[in-house]
Amino acid sequence: MAKPGRLDRRRAVLEQYKRGKITIRQGAEMLGLSYWAMNDLLRKNHIPLVGQAGPYEKALALRGKIELEVDLGHSRERRRR
Repeated sequence: MAKPGRLDRRRAVLEQYKRGKITIRQGAEMLGLSYWAMNDLLRKNHIPLVGQAGPYEKALALRGKIELEVDLGHSRERRRR
């Protein structure tokens, strides 16, 4: 079982990563982990890798794409008339 101080440090590092203040490599170094162990820690805590869209971001992107297609479809119909 991890010591309380170590858990606090881990939480702080994960929070800094989520806010984009540190990279995976920096977080791994701060926690004494390998890059891959840090990657696993992020995954286990449901934290998307920076640059990867999570489910919410994917839904927003899909919504924007659908709205764009609908707008383009209406524009084409207007030109045909």
